[in-house]
Amino acid sequence: MISGAINVEARDKEFVQLSIQLAHEYMKLGKLRDAGVVYKHSLSSSHVQAASNETRAVLLLRHAESLIKIGDVDQG
Repeated sequence: MISGAINVEARDKEFVQLSIQLAHEYMKLGKLRDAGVVYKHSLSSSHVQAASNETRAVLLLRHAESLIKIGDVDQG
C-alpha cells in the first residue's frame, strides 16, 4: 500500500512540474489567459501539496508573473 502512495505522490509532483512548463510555454506564445488558467488549476488542485517547496515557489512566482503581464495586479 505504501508503494501506491509513493506512486501517487510522484505523479502529483510530475503533474505540477509539467503544468508549470506548459503554462510558461503558453506565456512565451503570448497566450497569457491560457497560462493563467493552467496556473490557477495547478494551485487549486491537491497535486500541489505533493510538490516540493522549490516547485511551489516557482509555481507561485510564475503565476504572479502571468497576472502582472495580463494586468491583473490585484491578485498577484
